[in-house]
Amino acid sequence: MRVQLFTLIFFNAIILLNAQVSDKDWVKNPIFNEIENEDLQKDAIALFENSSIEMKYSYGSYNNYIHKHSLISVHSDKGVQQHNKLYIPIRDTTSLINFKARVIQPDGSVQNFNRKNIKLLSNLKEKGNYSIFALEGVQVNSQIEYLYTIRESARSNGYLVFQKDYLIKESKISISLPTHIHLKYKFYNSSNEFKENIESKVNKYQTLIKDIPAMIDEKVSASRANRQKIAYTFYQNSISESQLWENLSKGLQTRFLQFDVKLYSKYIKKFASNYPNFENLSKPDQINTICKYIYSNFQINNNPNTSEKLKQILKFQQANDMGIVKVYSLLFQYYNINFNLNLTSDRFRHRFDKDFYSNYNLEQILFYFPSEGKYVNPNFKNSYLGFPPFEYIGNQTLIVNSYGYRFKEIQSPLSIETMTIRKFDINVNDEENALVVLCEQQLTGYKGHVYRSAFNNHSKMNKLDEYKNNMCLSGIEDAVIDDFTVGNTDLESKTENKPFLTNWSYSSPELINSVNGDLYLSIGKVIGTQMEFYQEEERVNDIEIRYPNKYDYDFKVNIPDGYYVANIDDFNFNKSLNVEDHIICQFVSKGIINAEGDLLIKVNEDYNSIRINVDNYPLYKDVINSAYDFFEKILVLKKN
Repeated sequence: MRVQLFTLIFFNAIILLNAQVSDKDWVKNPIFNEIENEDLQKDAIALFENSSIEMKYSYGSYNNYIHKHSLISVHSDKGVQQHNKLYIPIRDTTSLINFKARVIQPDGSVQNFNRKNIKLLSNLKEKGNYSIFALEGVQVNSQIEYLYTIRESARSNGYLVFQKDYLIKESKISISLPTHIHLKYKFYNSSNEFKENIESKVNKYQTLIKDIPAMIDEKVSASRANRQKIAYTFYQNSISESQLWENLSKGLQTRFLQFDVKLYSKYIKKFASNYPNFENLSKPDQINTICKYIYSNFQINNNPNTSEKLKQILKFQQANDMGIVKVYSLLFQYYNINFNLNLTSDRFRHRFDKDFYSNYNLEQILFYFPSEGKYVNPNFKNSYLGFPPFEYIGNQTLIVNSYGYRFKEIQSPLSIETMTIRKFDINVNDEENALVVLCEQQLTGYKGHVYRSAFNNHSKMNKLDEYKNNMCLSGIEDAVIDDFTVGNTDLESKTENKPFLTNWSYSSPELINSVNGDLYLSIGKVIGTQMEFYQEEERVNDIEIRYPNKYDYDFKVNIPDGYYVANIDDFNFNKSLNVEDHIICQFVSKGIINAEGDLLIKVNEDYNSIRINVDNYPLYKDVINSAYDFFEKILVLKKN
């Protein structure tokens, strides 16, 4: 959800400008561009990728015209797959006022494409509407050129990401505004600046950037947030950043924190009739009861026609993302439940920046309850009082209450609060030539809530077998679950961080192999499929994990009579990353033989920081790969 609260800037003057789009950069007879050998080794490169924004008065109002002109050279099948479809973000087909595309082959032949083949995709991956255009004829070593213009109502601020997952040889960015409209901007992850040029009735801001490296989506990173981009704000009268935040704070107070609850007494009575003992509940139970009531009775509908008037929402029980916040706020205020509004952004897409006001910072509203030190996400169906969603921890937030506003970082829970605790009891079944595995598991924190929610959802959809296989048999193909029990399944368990309990057992012929009387047991696989970084190229981004967490595994492998463990040292690991005497992450495993001759293995895997500097990547990679190596390990039992 991107919070669009209100327009801060009003454009009053009327300047009539020519709204026609120039095609002067679209050469009638294009040539095929020769590519340097070094660049031919890449899947694709952009020879140029130019973007511009023009604000103009047209059709009776101010509009922004977004221009894009690119030339892409593809050099592999992967490059073809990446670029043979063009996605254009638009609200509706009428906003696409100009479009041209063609493919240029090495022999100089050109294939032009018909705009009529464009299809509209509604809310693609919940990112809004897109036009999609399939480019036929794209093949290895061909070049794709496209140009389009989108018209949209003038917005006071926005952003442009100009670093992609492929090399861009040259990028021109320009913004053109009427002379009475001014620009504030900030480049992120880039040292570029605009050059300003004032022309008749137009302020132009331009920059040229060369050789923008590819930013690939590396595992365990915030690569999207780390891309080079620009955020901008258009304004008519000079206004400071603090005043912009102040205006936003006052708007939020008016919109969400200053209800006359008497006007809604009829609807509050309806709520109260469902919970006659509500006022006798503890504050956490009151908050969770409100959460449960809203998502049992209200439907979120982000259709543009959905009303945000609170009486309409309460009457028809239909609300958009902003409207549902009002319902929560009304009930919290009526029952004197103290809360703050927190506005922040997804740290994997953008790090909140209090020094530059932009809607880019305002992606999500959270409720924070100071007395509990916990949060509720009003836009998530299974949200109950608990930890902040992991996308927002370690990020700055705007805190708004009836007294004003301030900024603060959303604190990350400690790793010990998100635990995966497993006890494995492993036996050899000689008759069936299978390994029998019994597991007792406790999940807390983020892990507990995710799997508890998944269990409840799969149960409702009669897909419990699918859940069991994903939970218990990850990476094991032939196993059959014999027993499966759960505990603490109610979603409200999140609030007190009660562990989600799961016990299961299964037998698997896949995990045992016999060669010349010796037994080979794949006991590492019982922990489930592990991530690895052996094939990673040179790392670019810092490590950014979802949340701090810990794994504690205890194995007991019952050794059959007449056998002994031949490779116990293979299960001894000790890899860690330490910074200033603090353990940032580690994988430690120790195996011993007890008095009964059975093998006991203790594994501790810890991740204590959500961010790790890229300079420490080699040691972090060793820790991750140790867990993968353990997963791959085979226990060798030899005959005495």
